[in-house]
Amino acid sequence: MEGNARRTRRRRPGQIPDVSALHRLSLYLPPILLAAALFISSSRPMPQPMEDIGLSDKSLHLMAYAVFAFLVARAIYARGISRSRTVTIAVLICGLYGVSDEIHQAFVPSRTPDVLDAWFDLAGSLLGTAAWIAAARWQRRLSRE
Repeated sequence: MEGNARRTRRRRPGQIPDVSALHRLSLYLPPILLAAALFISSSRPMPQPMEDIGLSDKSLHLMAYAVFAFLVARAIYARGISRSRTVTIAVLICGLYGVSDEIHQAFVPSRTPDVLDAWFDLAGSLLGTAAWIAAARWQRRLSRE
C-alpha cells in the first residue's frame, strides 16, 4: 500500500454514522422521555374520562403510541438499519412496551389491564411507523430537488 493513498472507511450495517453527541441526543432522548411519560401516567390512579373534550381512552392510546413509534423508528433508522427492519423493530418495541404497560397497570391501585388498550397501542405503533415512512419519503423527495 502506498503511503499517500487514502483509505475510505465503509460503514457496516447497524453501525452508527459519525454524528455529534447532540444529534444522537436529539434522536434517542424523545422516545425515552415519551416512554417514561407513558410509564408515569399509567402508574397514577385512573384519570377522569376524556369524553368531555371528545377523546376516548382508546384514541389516546392510538395517538400516544403513534408518536412513540414514529420517534423510535426515527432513532433506529439513524443507526443505518434498513427501512423494512426499522419498521419491524419499531412496531415490536412499541407493541411490547404497550403490553408491558398493561401488565404494569395490574399492579396499580384503581387501574386494570385492558387487552383492547394493548391492541390500540399496537395499532398506534403501526400508524406511527406508516407516518414515519411517509415523512422519510417526503424528506428524501425534498432533498432531491
